[in-house]
Amino acid sequence: MPTGAGAGLVLTSDASGNATWQTAQASTAGWSFGGNTVDVLKTLGTVDNNDFPLITDNLERLRITAGGNVLIGKTSQTNSGYLLDVNGNIRANKIVVNTSSADFVFEPCYRLPSLQQDQTIRDYDQKFKQQEEQTKSMQERITRLEQLIDSSSALSTKHSSK
Repeated sequence: MPTGAGAGLVLTSDASGNATWQTAQASTAGWSFGGNTVDVLKTLGTVDNNDFPLITDNLERLRITAGGNVLIGKTSQTNSGYLLDVNGNIRANKIVVNTSSADFVFEPCYRLPSLQQDQTIRDYDQKFKQQEEQTKSMQERITRLEQLIDSSSALSTKHSSK
């Protein structure tokens, strides 16, 4: 390790691997600690197909996935269909739900059914659909029989008039 380390110096190496201490060069191309003055649109992140994790106290706290999803308190997603995925409690002053396509209920008096009640409802719904199909099938048979009777009557009338 070369001698001469000090404040404002960075350790560099050349193509042969020789290490030397150099004066840190100010750069206007990157982001600086303490904030930046930005007069045009700038970006911060990855330019390849990798996630962008943010850490504090050497622990990952937030991740923006390569697909654009935001994960808070977790490093991966089981279902990437959620743009925001939080492992923990959420506090918000206001949540707006698109009611034209939402399938959630936020009324205070609404009680979610138990899994057993939900299964019972699905079972009844399945039985109802089956009965509906059987009824439709029966109605189609009745209509067909009526058509056969009508055509048989027409033939019988035609035969008796001869």
